[in-house]
Amino acid sequence: MRQQSNLMPLDLVGPTAFVFGARGGAVLGIRTESYQVDRGTPFGLTLTPPGAISRGAPPTLAGRSCGKWVRWCHGGKPGGRRSGPSLTRIMSDHNEFVALLRRTGVITGSAPRLTPLSGGVSSEIYRVEDDGRTFVLKRALARLRVAEPWFADVSRNRAEQAFLRHVATFLPAAVPRVLDCHPEHGFFTMEYLGEGFVNWKQLLLAGETRGFHARRAGQVLGEIHHRSFRQTMVAGEFNPVENFRQLRLDPYLLRTADRHPDLAAHLRVEADRLAATCECLVHGDYSPKNILLSDDRLVVLDCEVACFSDAVFDTAFLLNHFFLKSLHHHPTPCDLAGLVTAFWQAYLEARVEDDDPTLEMRTVRLLPMLMLARVDGKSPAEYLTQPAKQQFVREFTRGEIGGATATLESLTRRWLSALTRLVVSVSPA
Repeated sequence: MRQQSNLMPLDLVGPTAFVFGARGGAVLGIRTESYQVDRGTPFGLTLTPPGAISRGAPPTLAGRSCGKWVRWCHGGKPGGRRSGPSLTRIMSDHNEFVALLRRTGVITGSAPRLTPLSGGVSSEIYRVEDDGRTFVLKRALARLRVAEPWFADVSRNRAEQAFLRHVATFLPAAVPRVLDCHPEHGFFTMEYLGEGFVNWKQLLLAGETRGFHARRAGQVLGEIHHRSFRQTMVAGEFNPVENFRQLRLDPYLLRTADRHPDLAAHLRVEADRLAATCECLVHGDYSPKNILLSDDRLVVLDCEVACFSDAVFDTAFLLNHFFLKSLHHHPTPCDLAGLVTAFWQAYLEARVEDDDPTLEMRTVRLLPMLMLARVDGKSPAEYLTQPAKQQFVREFTRGEIGGATATLESLTRRWLSALTRLVVSVSPA
C-alpha cells in the first residue's frame, strides 16, 4: 500500500500572517499558487511581513528571505509560480534547527511552537512556547539582512550573553534574564518579557518625545559606563574588538568614508581611535529600537556588539536617533532639545565620579559622523526616504565633521536652525 503523504497543498491568498503550528494550519502572506507545506512540522512559521506586496519587498519565512524560493505577484489574482526549491525545503532547514534544540535540551515538549519576532538585521529571534514555558531564543546570523553584503562573526553571541549577565549584577531590571547558553551553536535563551512593554523607537516615530524616557535611558547607560570605567577585569570579558569593527566601525564610519573622500580622513581617524580605546563597557547599539519601556521598567536589548571602547560611541549613537527622528517629523515640531538635555543631564549625573573631562567634546565630534553614516553607510535609516531630507543630513554634517562645535547645546541649536530652512514636499505619514 502506498504510504500517505504528510504534505498538504495550501493556496496562499492574502496579506495576512499566520503561525503554522504543530497540528496543521495555514501559512498566509502572499498571493501565489499552491505550495506544499509539511503539516506535521513542529515549528512556528510566519510568511511575512503583512503588506509586503504593496511595499515591493520579498516576504520572509521565519526570519529568512523567501525571494529566491517563491516568485510572487503584485496583482489581485493568483498568478505566481514556483521558482527553485519548494517551501518544504525551507521548512527542512528549520526542522534541523528544532532537532538541535531537542538534543541540547532547550525544548522538551511534544508540540513546541517557535514564532519569529521582529527585530534588527543581525539575528534570528523567536518566542518559544514549550511544555508550559515561554522564553526567547536568539541566534546570530553570519550575514546580516541588509541590501549590501555585510558579514560578522557569530561569536558576538557570547559577548551579548556576557553583557547581559554583567549588567544584571547591578541593574537586574534593566536587562532580560539569561536562561540557557549554547555558544558552540551560536544561540542562547532569555526571559520573555510578555505584555506591557512598548518599543521606544515606535513611540518616537509616533511623535511621543517624553523627557522622562530620555532621562531613564541616560541613567541606565551612565550607570553601565560608570561601573565598568577603567575596570581591567571586566574588560577581559569583552576582548577583542573585532565584532565592533565588523558591525560598527566598518559599515558605519569606513563605508561612509569610501563614499565621501573629502571627509574620509576625519572618519578613518575616528574609527582607528575608537578601535584603540579601552575605557568602559560599550553596548554598541544603544538605540531606541533596542529599548523596551513599561510603567516601571526600562529594558535594554540586543547588545551583541558589546566591547570595551570609548563611552561616546553609545552616547553619540543614541543622540543620533533623536536628531534623525526630529528630521523625520519635520516640519512637524519635535522636542529635540528636551530629549537631548534630559538624556545628557541624567547620563552625566550617573558618571559624576568619573574623570573624563573631554566626554562631551568627543560625543559632539562623533555625532555628525554617525548622522552621515545613517544616510550613506551600510545601514541607512529606513524612515529617511525623502531625498531632500537625506541631502539635508549630508550638507549639515559636511559643515560639522572636523569643525569647531564643542557642546551638545551648540550642535542642537545649529541643527534646529538649519531645519527651519528645510522645505519638504510632504510631511511624514
